[in-house]
Amino acid sequence: MAKYWKNQIKEIVPDVEIPDEQQEQLSKTKRIKRITGKELLYRVTHQDPRPSFPILFIQVFFTVVFLIAWYLIKFVFELISIIAATTSVAAIAGVRMAQSISIHLDIFKTVSFYAWLLLAVLFIFYLFLNKKVLFLMGATSIATLIIAANVYEKYYPVYDEYNTYALSVAQKSSSDDFMINESSTIFDVHNKTIGTLKENADMTYLKYDDIPENVINAFVAVEDQSFWENDGADYYGMMTVIYEYLKSKGEDERGASTITQQLVRNKYLSSEKNIERKIKEILIARHLTQMYSKEQIMEYYVNDICYANGIYGIAGAARAYFNKDVKDLSLAQIAYLCAIPNRPSYYDPYKNAENAISRQHKILKDMAACGYISTEQYQHALAETIRLKPPKEVFNDYLTTFATDCAIKYLLLQDDFEFKYEFQDREDYVTYHDAYNEAYENARHKLCTGGYKVYTTLDMDVYDKLQAILDENLAFNEEINPVTDTYALQGAATVIDNQTGKVVAVVGGRKQETMTYSFNRAYQSFRQPGSSFKPIAVYTPAIMKGFRPETMVENIDVTAAKEKDVVVQNLHGERMTLRSAVEKSKNGVAWKIFDFITPQYGMSFPVSMHYSNLCPDDYFNASSLGGLTYGVTTVEQASGYATLANHGVYRYPTCISSMLDKNGKEIFEEYPQEEIYNSFAADTMVDILKGVITHGTAAGLSWYSKTKTEAFAKTGTTNSSKDGWLCGVTPYYTIAVWVGFDIPKQLNNLYGATYPGKIWRDMMYSMIEGAEPAIFVSKPKDESAASFEEQATGYYSYLAGRSDSEVLSDNYTVADYRTDRVIGESVDEVISKINFIDMSSSDSNAKLDELYQSGLNIINTIYSTKYSSEMTEKLNDAYRQKKQCE
Repeated sequence: MAKYWKNQIKEIVPDVEIPDEQQEQLSKTKRIKRITGKELLYRVTHQDPRPSFPILFIQVFFTVVFLIAWYLIKFVFELISIIAATTSVAAIAGVRMAQSISIHLDIFKTVSFYAWLLLAVLFIFYLFLNKKVLFLMGATSIATLIIAANVYEKYYPVYDEYNTYALSVAQKSSSDDFMINESSTIFDVHNKTIGTLKENADMTYLKYDDIPENVINAFVAVEDQSFWENDGADYYGMMTVIYEYLKSKGEDERGASTITQQLVRNKYLSSEKNIERKIKEILIARHLTQMYSKEQIMEYYVNDICYANGIYGIAGAARAYFNKDVKDLSLAQIAYLCAIPNRPSYYDPYKNAENAISRQHKILKDMAACGYISTEQYQHALAETIRLKPPKEVFNDYLTTFATDCAIKYLLLQDDFEFKYEFQDREDYVTYHDAYNEAYENARHKLCTGGYKVYTTLDMDVYDKLQAILDENLAFNEEINPVTDTYALQGAATVIDNQTGKVVAVVGGRKQETMTYSFNRAYQSFRQPGSSFKPIAVYTPAIMKGFRPETMVENIDVTAAKEKDVVVQNLHGERMTLRSAVEKSKNGVAWKIFDFITPQYGMSFPVSMHYSNLCPDDYFNASSLGGLTYGVTTVEQASGYATLANHGVYRYPTCISSMLDKNGKEIFEEYPQEEIYNSFAADTMVDILKGVITHGTAAGLSWYSKTKTEAFAKTGTTNSSKDGWLCGVTPYYTIAVWVGFDIPKQLNNLYGATYPGKIWRDMMYSMIEGAEPAIFVSKPKDESAASFEEQATGYYSYLAGRSDSEVLSDNYTVADYRTDRVIGESVDEVISKINFIDMSSSDSNAKLDELYQSGLNIINTIYSTKYSSEMTEKLNDAYRQKKQCE
């Protein structure tokens, strides 16, 4: 048969002589298009012995592409598509059975057809190809079939599970899902209503016929150009995205979600990014496309997506940003609003008004390319200047806004949002906060329209008293901030019940009759904490590392410590006990200790306690004095100090005690507790901080003149007296107070113990009025001391059983001796590294000298002259021995 066909072809294409130059050209070329059909046929029929790469390429290319294109694209996509048509009246069991049969029959029919087609192709190849090529084709085909079968066997059950879920979601859906607007209610600890939550913008729902055509066309042009034709998913778009992602080596991360998929994601799925969620998103979108018309889906989408700042729906956005009805918007304004949902936090008109302009231009360009607008309309819209005209904000009181924040964060947790408090670099920090802000706005919408009942531990009666105390103490300054029309000098406070760990009151600023500004400084204002940060990130972590109240420390010159390339541990200053350094708030001591324990170690503690605005730039020695990039809030500081009072165990600072959904179902579960400091370290810190109240920086408050209840505290003042803090605790409550200007500037006589201290004292007196005198009770030492002393790097193994305060010689205590020996352990580690250096390597001398110098630097921190000499000689011996090995 093969010979017959060859002869037939030879009659059509007679033998031809190909010149040598042409043969050489044909043998070298790798571009198929340069070979004519006659030349190609000549090679095939004559089994041309010359290099035939183009022929082999075509043979393999068409076969492999054919098989891969079908098996790995069409076959896989059919697995994740909805094969079986469903009807709203069908029973679930019947639908599942019909669907399963339909899928298997369809796959069997398709595989059968392509199997016959494959045989036909192989038969044709057999007529013209040699056995090696035929074997290659057959092997490739069989391998591909095996892979496809394995893919089907492994992933079809997974697909079946996801599709069952998607089908259930779609069948339970209704138009009401996209039009819910039921307000939520917040109650205080006495079940009094303290706030009703609604959307803060016009929530007019627009029917499809009332949505301006340009709005619809803008979203189709920029988000989903195949919207009117696709089945809920854009497979070509997905392949394009994957191609661009691989081509850019992961740098191009554009999305390929259709309008229907975005609607599904916002309404039915969490914000978590993974393949499972993406597949479910596609499947639900496919089902919804069968259940609802394209017009309905577009109507739901336009009314349901977020336009930043908790604003949902194009009508609300038009009113919030331009104070207009949507029908009165210009083309340029429509394109501007339609740009926002892509990244609400980034395109936020209130915060980043200019960011949305570039995307507005893209939308207009896409609309013109799709033929939705003329060139003249396009040019006119580009030339229009966008001017925002927002309506005045509605004020919510401080308790309501804080409770709202707590509820939103809990909903984020329910939606599996991954909270982060530590970041690899600045880019990681910015990326996370963009994602957080977007998820936060979505959760706010869910709360304000979901009909929740939020029961809290907040006490309106307590709040009224604390608000009056803050207002009275700051009444001396009536300067007005011209931007916000509020008092320029402000304060904030947070109160935590130490028994429960719950927030019982927040004061977010001064109260004034004409207030229309809802900024809650208790949890929204991040300010430099000054020395009030030291117990959190420096001193308690140092106790974890082996420091004790009687440990002798040095108050170095901070200015000298800031100089370039300075070795902080080589600096020296006035010697004092750790207890005294804390009571007198000595900055040089904090700086040197923080450098010793390392910023990475010290900052790990506030990170573990969910201090939310720490960034990579905070992992430096300046943080030991509270010199943070953004700062902290009174809620975070109150939580940190409450952790000390709770023997080192952290409890998330929420005010929620119960949360019911619109059906009355309890959805709130208590946050888990976590040990941040061991009880020995926390209780030791509490004991030291009690001295701040009696004869330290807060002694002027005369705390014990009106009560016998114990208290501990720490003051904090930033450079130029721009921020003042007092964070203080009694066995009953923790209160953190901040005072300063919203726009930071100096305030004469602003220190931690002045305005903040007086506010704290008066608030705490009010909180414990009528309560029995109480003292702090430490945990029994045997619960944590043993494990602690193991962590102390051998501190107590030296002169075991003797008191730290015992004097061994002039100005040299047991604590000094132990500290010197711990430092000696570090020198021994350096010596060990020196002993293991391979002196035959090219860089051995450089390593040796570097380690030697490191050892000398450590030895310089030893207090005892005699012990310092011993360790120096030991280091020199190791160094000389290695030098002799050269």
